Amino acid sequence: MEKVLTKYTKEELYNEIFRNYEDQIDILKEIIQDRDKFINMLEKQLKNSDKHIERLYDEIGSKSSE
Repeated sequence: MEKVLTKYTKEELYNEIFRNYEDQIDILKEIIQDRDKFINMLEKQLKNSDKHIERLYDEIGSKSSE
């Protein structure tokens, strides 16, 4: 491992580490965006389910009052 390290100057090593961190940050940003999209999709599904449940309760209520 020491041979690999001696091939680069300290500045080159720091630059490489920095680039790796930037890449990791970009990946995390993508993950967060995908998570947000997934959460939005789940919220829409929940709202649709709530509407469906309300409609079913309305149907049950109207049938029981007949």
